[in-house]
Amino acid sequence: MLYYWRMLQHFFVSNSRHGTHSPFVYKLADQVIYKKKEEIEGSVDLPTKFSKTYCFLLQDILAYLGVHELQRGREKQDAAALFFEHDELDVSKLKLAMKKKQIVIMDQPHKNNKVHTLWNHLVQDSSVTVSLDLFYFGLLLYREGQRKEHFLLRYPFWKY
Repeated sequence: MLYYWRMLQHFFVSNSRHGTHSPFVYKLADQVIYKKKEEIEGSVDLPTKFSKTYCFLLQDILAYLGVHELQRGREKQDAAALFFEHDELDVSKLKLAMKKKQIVIMDQPHKNNKVHTLWNHLVQDSSVTVSLDLFYFGLLLYREGQRKEHFLLRYPFWKY
């Protein structure tokens, strides 16, 4: 029940591209997240457990960010982006990835209290400068020269 309360709350406090004040996030939202579906060159293999509903959006975001390889949190961590499912979270691996300036993708950051608390803790971490919360998945990034910001974006249901 708490999950659905968080979903409702996220919907009411999140923004579309017009509510963002970061040029980087606005451009990402405008050119990828809220743009009508078109083929973006490149495709990243996602874990099979990741929801098919959101996989195309995540693949588009990663292609836009220039990520060609995605590794799961349990694997060797040398790719540009790491994917962590809510049942395989390891705080030390997450923090190490963020210190190495890798993109961290967290599946279902609001799934339960443990994961939700960890997500909020990671968003506050000093090694994260941009955090994007699309409710169904979240991204943690480090961008040189950007001040720390957290964005709640609505998932574009109409797109996929």
